[in-house]
Amino acid sequence: MPLEIDHDPITELTPLLKRLQLGSMAATPPERVALQLNGAGFEETCRLEDFDWSASITLDRRLLYAVCSLEFLDKHEHVLFVTPDLLILDDLGVHRLTPQQSAALYELIINRHRASSCVITSNRAVDEWLSLFDDPILGNSALDRLANASYQIVIEDTSYRERLSPHCALLGRGGD
Repeated sequence: MPLEIDHDPITELTPLLKRLQLGSMAATPPERVALQLNGAGFEETCRLEDFDWSASITLDRRLLYAVCSLEFLDKHEHVLFVTPDLLILDDLGVHRLTPQQSAALYELIINRHRASSCVITSNRAVDEWLSLFDDPILGNSALDRLANASYQIVIEDTSYRERLSPHCALLGRGGD
């Protein structure tokens, strides 16, 4: 049974891009997505509506459709997939890593390198990440793999969260 979409995902994407201050990307999302997919080197493009439900896997289809609607974003909810092809690490570098955390992050990066993908957010520049590791040899090895197989997007300006503060809202500088 194909996924029935009763809305235009591109129309819904535009406000999200504007919220992220990426509104200029809204003019050509299909072309940009196609370029990114081609550049990512995927062997094939997989879409939910093309999924073969006769495959020998078990999952709650209702939950999957709910997640694909992206409504969880507006509700500030979370989504967890077990054994994901994409791992998202948010706020790397808030604290220096303990020896155990250094070793675990090293193993994680080494095991995922060229086998699956990661998205990492940080308030530190990539060249500051080495100082987070307890062992600089592990840090160099892990960061070399990350840096040489990644797109690095640097966001400059004041904190995005500042736009959400009550103070900014009173002064008419809130975001939306």
